[in-house]
Amino acid sequence: MAIIFTRHALQQMKFRKINKVEINTTLNNPDKTSRDKFGNFIAQKKHGNYLLRVVYLPEKDAKRIITAYKTSKLNKYK
Repeated sequence: MAIIFTRHALQQMKFRKINKVEINTTLNNPDKTSRDKFGNFIAQKKHGNYLLRVVYLPEKDAKRIITAYKTSKLNKYK
């Protein structure tokens, strides 16, 4: 499945020092997937001492990445 990065997602990834390999790993093998109150999907995966959360919308043959962020609050998102 293709991954499409929005301009906002790319800007936030650069600012937050998140690379595409981390995004791909999280989307392809998430520890957990959930939905937010807006209907977006959230894939999350633990990477070392932090949790990477990737917010996306599924499309016909792709996943459109809206944003991604790291958090050290592992217990908050169990």
